[in-house]
Amino acid sequence: MRHFSEDWENVNHIVLYGYGTVGKSCLRKIRSDFSVDFIIDKDTDKLKRLVPGIPVYSPEEGLAALDGKKIIVMTGGRVYLEIAAFLNDVGLKEFYDYCSVEFFITHWYWENKKLNCLMELHS
Repeated sequence: MRHFSEDWENVNHIVLYGYGTVGKSCLRKIRSDFSVDFIIDKDTDKLKRLVPGIPVYSPEEGLAALDGKKIIVMTGGRVYLEIAAFLNDVGLKEFYDYCSVEFFITHWYWENKKLNCLMELHS
């Protein structure tokens, strides 16, 4: 079973990577519990208009500004795998430095707040 590294337990400041449909649906909950220091995305101009109050950096700018902050990748599926491969290539490790929003919402909240948060509901 996959687990976060121990230093995720006391995370207060995070960085979001990407801001698609999944990101939009989870942003309010994440902002209520964490300081979102910035968003990393390839489409910086569009996001600067969509997400006021949170700086938006290109991947290169964002990685240079990380300073040990944890990354939540706000996409799923194939796009998550592409971003994870890029982050691995620059030396970051899944569950130590970054994770998917699905894993974060379901596991971090359960492990640290004892809240059962669902990402999907099927009928």
